[in-house]
Amino acid sequence: MPLLDITDLRVAYGPIYALHGLNLSVQEGELVALLGPNGAGKSSTLAALMGMVKPAAGTVKIDGRNIVGWSTERTVRHGMTLVPEGRRVFADLTVAENLRLGAAVGKNDRWSTLFDTMFPILQERRHQRAGTLSGGEQQQLAIARALLSNPRILLLDEPSLGLAPTVVDRIFDLIQVLHDEGLTIVLVEQNARRALDMADRAIVLASGDCVFSGTPAELLAGEALTQAFFGGEEKTA
Repeated sequence: MPLLDITDLRVAYGPIYALHGLNLSVQEGELVALLGPNGAGKSSTLAALMGMVKPAAGTVKIDGRNIVGWSTERTVRHGMTLVPEGRRVFADLTVAENLRLGAAVGKNDRWSTLFDTMFPILQERRHQRAGTLSGGEQQQLAIARALLSNPRILLLDEPSLGLAPTVVDRIFDLIQVLHDEGLTIVLVEQNARRALDMADRAIVLASGDCVFSGTPAELLAGEALTQAFFGGEEKTA
């Protein structure tokens, strides 16, 4: 049985459908890259999984249990959490206070591990207000806060967005460590090549429809990525 099983998921905003029936199964320990151009339905998918928007149709199951209709808090307590696009840390709270909010939802004893090995910069900045951190530090804080909720499934929405190249490297290194530890990850990322380098499988969305599902090697060998991003024409310099 897949850990996460999505069947015929449809998301609508009024009369406009952002997602037209997504089917996706994610096995425990997999890293699945969810790719596509702006407006493809990627963030709407994550919002529906987390109960932030109510699906127009379909089911979302964790370990066979349908969670559609659940509150976001209940979903987090059940083992799935989101690192949202734009990080959304609490700017007026300190680093430590932001982290305590994550730990309040789940039972997790990873404080020392997170500080000492994965996020040493947060240890240094623990008394600093989150709004004064750099973009890369805020992204690390958002990921650490999510991990303290003790997720079985981590949803990452554009974790490299707006970050300098060296910081992007650090973020992707962190994601790779989490994947190597066996955490199940669904990664939405515009930097498709970097996402595919670490993904086990890839899903490509275009205008709310799934246009590809398979391995990164299969995707890179075909035309689905080019068609989704560039309308079927090769991008030229």
